[in-house]
Amino acid sequence: MFAQDELIAAFAALGGPLTRDEFMRLLGSDKYYGALVRLAAFLLDGDTTAAGDVARDSLDAVQDAWGRLGDPEKARVYLRQVVVDRSRSVRRRRAANGHDTPQAVPGAPGGGHAGIGNHDP
Repeated sequence: MFAQDELIAAFAALGGPLTRDEFMRLLGSDKYYGALVRLAAFLLDGDTTAAGDVARDSLDAVQDAWGRLGDPEKARVYLRQVVVDRSRSVRRRRAANGHDTPQAVPGAPGGGHAGIGNHDP
């Protein structure tokens, strides 16, 4: 899914396992961070503001969990799962508070796409 997978492997091959700081720098890179925001925005109906918050909080969670995770592959999978879980939490909070979720905006990440069953003839 992420173009950085190859970069993680190449980096690890050069100097052994990535340290937590090296891995967090890689995850915080514009390309990887952008992919996390796009995933969260897709799950949040194009709400890029909330998606950015989810992505930042998720990176913090991976940094806090590094001692348990230890290797980049586990951390990468954990990070994606945290983004999904935190996006779900945002949606649940909105629903519980009676807030409508924002309408998808054409051109926004995750917005204006044709979902399952939304195909025009």
